[in-house]
Amino acid sequence: MANSQDIRVEIIQDIKSLKTLEKTWNCLLENSSEKNPFLSFSWIYTWWEVFGKNRRLFVIVVYSKNQIIGIFPLMISNEVHHLFAIRRMQFIGIRKSDYLSPLLAIEHELCWHLAIESIYNHRNLWDVVELSRMREESNSFLQLLNILNKMDTVRKLVRQDKDCKGCPAILIGGSWEQYFKRQMSDKSRETARRKLRKIEKAGNVSFSEAGKVERLDDILEGIAALERKSWKGRGGNGIFQSESDRAFFFKISSAFAESGWLSIYTLRVNEQPIAFFFGFKYNNRYYYYNSSYDSLWKSYSPSLLLLMKIIQDCFENNFKEVDFLQGEENYKLKLSNKIWNIYKVLLFHSGYRSTLLFYLEKHLRPLAVTIKKKILNR
Repeated sequence: MANSQDIRVEIIQDIKSLKTLEKTWNCLLENSSEKNPFLSFSWIYTWWEVFGKNRRLFVIVVYSKNQIIGIFPLMISNEVHHLFAIRRMQFIGIRKSDYLSPLLAIEHELCWHLAIESIYNHRNLWDVVELSRMREESNSFLQLLNILNKMDTVRKLVRQDKDCKGCPAILIGGSWEQYFKRQMSDKSRETARRKLRKIEKAGNVSFSEAGKVERLDDILEGIAALERKSWKGRGGNGIFQSESDRAFFFKISSAFAESGWLSIYTLRVNEQPIAFFFGFKYNNRYYYYNSSYDSLWKSYSPSLLLLMKIIQDCFENNFKEVDFLQGEENYKLKLSNKIWNIYKVLLFHSGYRSTLLFYLEKHLRPLAVTIKKKILNR
């Protein structure tokens, strides 16, 4: 463990200072035990550019002998909770990031200890700290719990993240043919083959993947138009629906294309796009972020056919994992052999608003959940 005299903490609260961390940030990410595209500087910085208005930066940077060993990308938001205003500290990237975490290459427990101390010493700025979308099995999450169990000044609640619960995944081993036979029933395999034969009768079927900078705007405009033809588009749930979402995903697509991380798979019939998968390829893993299909082609199950193609490509290119990210939909569970359980940690202090929130979250919220379950089960 590093000598405490060699350690110092800096809190960054302006965008210019944050920008100076870019090179060091990405180097730290490469050596971090918890690495994914949602922790990249591009993702965090772009999120802040688009969604950071009316929020306050609170990025904790831990140094050892002037070398950065930990970054905690945090922010503070003013919100209304149960009819009264609260100040909530969270990781940057909420509601767009499936995994959230600090960047820690070494000294996990020491970095967490210093971060929690810094957070608590600035408790005049917040009423609740919500550290969400953390993998249960990650070193970062486990070390956080170790630190909190040793600190009696901070009240805590730990629970499964209700907004996510789990992220199904395929941990890749063996061949595609072995997986296809093992993971899918005879009926499911025959259904997939039948759907492919059916769609091939409708015209010339082609699968393609795009992820380069060339013609990227045209490609994004094309899948945005396709999304508008889907049930997601009609329901206003697509990733290109709002002006801010569109700005974010166009910017991040450009940044990820430059890094070689962007992956847009498209299924076409007679050159007409009918389904797309928007995802990322990072650290030899495929992250399925979003998909849509033209509702007119629903009976052909175009998303299933495209997903089978993606999984097959991942097996044949020796990827480590296909991560379906948040949401335990049945089709994901049937295809997966692993579920990453996602947790959140809530921290409180002794101030009156924070104390009130603590009791609401600890006692009233579980009671409300129990009552809701009883009503639904009747």
